[in-house]
Amino acid sequence: MKNMPLLKIEQDFYQIFKWWHYDSEIGEAVIVVHNDDSWKITEELTEAVIAHKRIYGLWRCIRALDSVWLVSFSKKDIECLFYSKISYEEKDKEQALQFQKVINVCYANDINSGKVWKTEWRKLEDKEELKKEQNEAILTEKVRQASLRRFQFGNTYNRPPPTDQMPIASEEHRGPRKHFFGR
Repeated sequence: MKNMPLLKIEQDFYQIFKWWHYDSEIGEAVIVVHNDDSWKITEELTEAVIAHKRIYGLWRCIRALDSVWLVSFSKKDIECLFYSKISYEEKDKEQALQFQKVINVCYANDINSGKVWKTEWRKLEDKEELKKEQNEAILTEKVRQASLRRFQFGNTYNRPPPTDQMPIASEEHRGPRKHFFGR
């Protein structure tokens, strides 16, 4: 695989971003955005998070089911998510922090949707692909030569074709039983 396939997801929401949290009912990270700039995030944040079901009808949400989907955001979006940490209930701490860890890694290593990664893994992938192609070429050549030899010289093994009634090797040299039905 040359590049990691990225999920098409809304980008450049950093200007209208309000907060993000982990929704335990469906197991997704929810990014809440709103076009109205008059509302301040510092005001009534706890009430908004508690009553988030009412807000969903009025505001837009971007949902990320898997933490890897966060890689699909733009550089500014990842920076925005990095500086505003995810909110969660105490019982969902472990799951929510997985989303935050992905954002931390993306921010630290400059991984985002606009970046083509240049790593040592690319060179290793190319070497492995070349080695695989060479092995396949050698194998096809050996098969071709073997079939040609068999066609020219015939079956040199002089073995009967395998059947269900092949003799058992341990019983092959046994002679017939004498006096089976008595004398």
